[in-house]
Amino acid sequence: MSWEPLDISNPDADEVIGDGPFDEMAATIEKIAEIYKAELGRLPTINEMVTTFKQALETRIDETTKEGEDHELLSIKFRLKKIPKRQKYKEGDVLRAKLANGEYVFGRLFVIDMMGPRIGVYDSKGMDSKDIDTIIKKPLIVKITPIHYENMQDRREWEVIDHREIKEDELKNPFGPGAISGTNDQLIAANYYYGLSDEKYYDIDKWIIKKE
Repeated sequence: MSWEPLDISNPDADEVIGDGPFDEMAATIEKIAEIYKAELGRLPTINEMVTTFKQALETRIDETTKEGEDHELLSIKFRLKKIPKRQKYKEGDVLRAKLANGEYVFGRLFVIDMMGPRIGVYDSKGMDSKDIDTIIKKPLIVKITPIHYENMQDRREWEVIDHREIKEDELKNPFGPGAISGTNDQLIAANYYYGLSDEKYYDIDKWIIKKE
């Protein structure tokens, strides 16, 4: 089990969080959500979730926390921030992102598996967003590789613009490394391929389909 300080600016602090407790808490949160859906036909609000946690902790604070012997829990606060609606995506979606020179480049979501969404990038710099059927006939320049779901869902670094069902022969396109990070590695690779940026990562040649 790995542990890390709650305050990353003070790595020697006593208060830490571990992946084991995180996994247990996440599983409990998911179970609570399932109960709300089963009983009420909806997900809980943040206030309902936090209040449930507070009331449960209040009854067990003395036996489960370091401060519990001589403290009582008075409140737990939370804050929300409005964000853009999360982008939905599925296998076969046609995607676009902006290259370093401001032109669009296009990709495709080929597979969603245990690694999450896997996308490839077509040789499509500067093509018209309306010319989808021509775009998806272009060869790939970046292999089919995993991308963090937040890049798709929250940050929308690849925008879903259309959809075409994936054909069996399209899955014969080359798959790249199974590595995944929080950066937009596919766009970094596309910029590098077109000579628009010197930014790269150590195994970028394993991601790019070289020109013949």
